[in-house]
Amino acid sequence: MTEFGKRLRELRIGQGYTQQGLAEVLGVSKSAISMYENGVREPELELIQRMADLFSVNLECLIGNRNEEEKEEHEALESPFVNMKRLIARNGNRLTEEERNKLIELLSDFDL
Repeated sequence: MTEFGKRLRELRIGQGYTQQGLAEVLGVSKSAISMYENGVREPELELIQRMADLFSVNLECLIGNRNEEEKEEHEALESPFVNMKRLIARNGNRLTEEERNKLIELLSDFDL
Protein backbone atom coordinates (compact mmCIF):
# COMPACT_ATOMS: atom_id res chain seq x y z
CA MET A 1 0.00 0.00 0.00
CA THR A 2 1.36 3.42 -0.96
CA GLU A 3 1.40 6.35 1.45
CA PHE A 4 -1.34 7.97 -0.64
CA GLY A 5 -3.44 4.80 -0.51
CA LYS A 6 -2.97 4.53 3.23
CA ARG A 7 -4.00 8.17 3.81
CA LEU A 8 -6.98 7.84 1.47
CA ARG A 9 -8.18 4.79 3.37
CA GLU A 10 -7.66 6.49 6.76
CA LEU A 11 -9.53 9.61 5.68
CA ARG A 12 -12.33 7.63 4.03
CA ILE A 13 -12.93 5.47 7.10
CA GLY A 14 -12.39 8.36 9.50
CA GLN A 15 -15.12 10.35 7.80
CA GLY A 16 -17.55 7.45 7.60
CA TYR A 17 -17.41 6.64 3.90
CA THR A 18 -17.54 3.17 2.43
CA GLN A 19 -15.58 2.62 -0.76
CA GLN A 20 -18.90 2.59 -2.62
CA GLY A 21 -20.08 5.79 -0.95
CA LEU A 22 -16.86 7.63 -1.71
CA ALA A 23 -16.94 6.37 -5.28
CA GLU A 24 -20.46 7.73 -5.75
CA VAL A 25 -19.56 11.16 -4.34
CA LEU A 26 -16.47 11.38 -6.57
CA GLY A 27 -18.11 9.90 -9.67
CA VAL A 28 -15.74 6.94 -10.00
CA SER A 29 -16.18 3.20 -9.54
CA LYS A 30 -15.78 1.34 -6.26
CA SER A 31 -12.99 -0.68 -7.86
CA ALA A 32 -11.12 2.56 -8.68
CA ILE A 33 -11.21 3.54 -4.99
CA SER A 34 -9.96 0.07 -4.06
CA MET A 35 -7.12 0.33 -6.59
CA TYR A 36 -6.14 3.79 -5.30
CA GLU A 37 -6.06 2.52 -1.73
CA ASN A 38 -4.03 -0.55 -2.66
CA GLY A 39 -1.51 1.36 -4.78
CA VAL A 40 -2.47 -0.44 -7.98
CA ARG A 41 -3.54 2.78 -9.68
CA GLU A 42 -3.01 6.52 -9.13
CA PRO A 43 -5.83 9.03 -9.63
CA GLU A 44 -5.51 12.14 -11.78
CA LEU A 45 -4.42 15.31 -9.97
CA GLU A 46 -7.87 16.86 -10.42
CA LEU A 47 -9.46 13.90 -8.61
CA ILE A 48 -6.87 14.08 -5.82
CA GLN A 49 -7.75 17.76 -5.35
CA ARG A 50 -11.47 16.90 -5.20
CA MET A 51 -10.68 14.25 -2.58
CA ALA A 52 -8.67 16.74 -0.52
CA ASP A 53 -11.54 19.25 -0.71
CA LEU A 54 -14.07 16.61 0.29
CA PHE A 55 -11.99 15.52 3.28
CA SER A 56 -11.13 19.14 4.20
CA VAL A 57 -7.37 18.51 4.04
CA ASN A 58 -4.64 19.96 1.87
CA LEU A 59 -2.91 17.98 -0.87
CA GLU A 60 0.20 17.49 1.26
CA CYS A 61 -1.83 15.70 3.91
CA LEU A 62 -3.63 13.51 1.39
CA ILE A 63 -0.55 12.42 -0.52
CA GLY A 64 1.24 11.64 2.73
CA ASN A 65 3.86 14.37 2.95
CA ARG A 66 2.85 15.51 6.43
CA ASN A 67 4.70 14.24 9.43
CA GLU A 68 2.81 12.76 12.39
CA GLU A 69 3.02 15.95 14.48
CA GLU A 70 1.41 17.99 11.69
CA LYS A 71 -1.30 15.35 11.23
CA GLU A 72 -2.17 15.48 14.94
CA GLU A 73 -2.23 19.28 14.86
CA HIS A 74 -4.53 19.24 11.82
CA GLU A 75 -6.90 16.76 13.45
CA ALA A 76 -7.05 18.89 16.61
CA LEU A 77 -8.02 21.95 14.56
CA GLU A 78 -10.76 20.16 12.61
CA SER A 79 -13.89 22.26 12.26
CA PRO A 80 -16.97 21.32 14.31
CA PHE A 81 -18.86 21.38 11.03
CA VAL A 82 -16.96 18.45 9.48
CA ASN A 83 -19.69 15.95 10.40
CA MET A 84 -22.31 18.24 8.91
CA LYS A 85 -20.25 18.57 5.74
CA ARG A 86 -19.97 14.78 5.49
CA LEU A 87 -23.72 14.35 5.89
CA ILE A 88 -24.44 16.95 3.25
CA ALA A 89 -21.88 15.42 0.87
CA ARG A 90 -23.44 11.98 1.27
CA ASN A 91 -27.08 13.02 1.29
CA GLY A 92 -27.23 16.39 -0.46
CA ASN A 93 -28.69 14.94 -3.62
CA ARG A 94 -31.68 13.71 -1.60
CA LEU A 95 -32.58 17.20 -0.35
CA THR A 96 -35.38 19.12 -1.98
CA GLU A 97 -34.76 22.64 -3.25
CA GLU A 98 -36.62 23.99 -0.20
CA GLU A 99 -34.51 21.89 2.19
CA ARG A 100 -31.28 23.04 0.51
CA ASN A 101 -32.34 26.69 0.81
CA LYS A 102 -33.24 26.22 4.48
CA LEU A 103 -29.87 24.56 5.13
CA ILE A 104 -28.05 27.43 3.43
CA GLU A 105 -30.04 29.89 5.51
CA LEU A 106 -29.22 28.06 8.75
CA LEU A 107 -25.53 27.78 7.93
CA SER A 108 -25.27 31.43 6.95
CA ASP A 109 -26.17 32.33 10.56
CA PHE A 110 -22.87 30.79 11.76
CA ASP A 111 -19.56 32.62 11.66
CA LEU A 112 -17.50 29.99 9.87
